[in-house]
Order: sequence, then structure tokens, then C-alpha cells
Amino acid sequence: MDAYAAQFTADADFVNVVGMHWRGRHEIGSRHAEIHQTIFRHSQLQQLGHSLQFINPDTAVAHLEWRMTGHDTKHLNDWRTPEVRTGVMTIVLVRSGDTWRIRAAHNTDIIPLPSLDN
Repeated sequence: MDAYAAQFTADADFVNVVGMHWRGRHEIGSRHAEIHQTIFRHSQLQQLGHSLQFINPDTAVAHLEWRMTGHDTKHLNDWRTPEVRTGVMTIVLVRSGDTWRIRAAHNTDIIPLPSLDN
């Protein structure tokens, strides 16, 4: 998680899939480390696709589509979490010199809606 946290600016913001808002590289790293020692201990995340748009030469917005497997579903029963989760993460990237860092990220699960034909 240290390598993951290093990708963020010192003053970054991260909102996870349940709306927890973590502020700063240190909190983002420590909170991810906590949950990856428990429910996400055996999880694997795969990037399915992405898009990237430049707002200006030093700022970009990315949307990453992802799939997760291996997470602990028995402790997430109240969420009715499927064994294979999919989602989208929106990321604001900023450049300082030759280095790009994440300034803000918002992660979202894709939850299929029941049929609206009824």
C-alpha cells in the first residue's frame, strides 16, 4: 500500500465505494492498508478499460473500469456483495514536472438494477 499511496499528492482526496472520504496521502495509504489486511486481503483487481481526457497540459481526468475477485464476501453480507464486483473509478491527475500524481479519486461499484419493465 506504500507504493499505492505514493501515487497520490500529499493533499489528495479519495472517496471509496461506500462514501468514506479520506484526506491526504498518509490517510489514503493507511486506510487502504487496514482494509487490505482484512476483507480485501486476498482480493485481486483487474483493470478492464479506461478513458483519459486532458483539461489542460498539467491536469487530466481518467475513468478506470475495474473487476475485483477474491474479497471476503462473508463479512460483507449486509452489502449483498457479489463474488465478482465491477466498478468505475474517476481520477483527477496533476503533473508536476515529469511526474503525474493523483489529486482526487472517487471509486464506485456498478450495481445492476432490477428490471424496470415491471
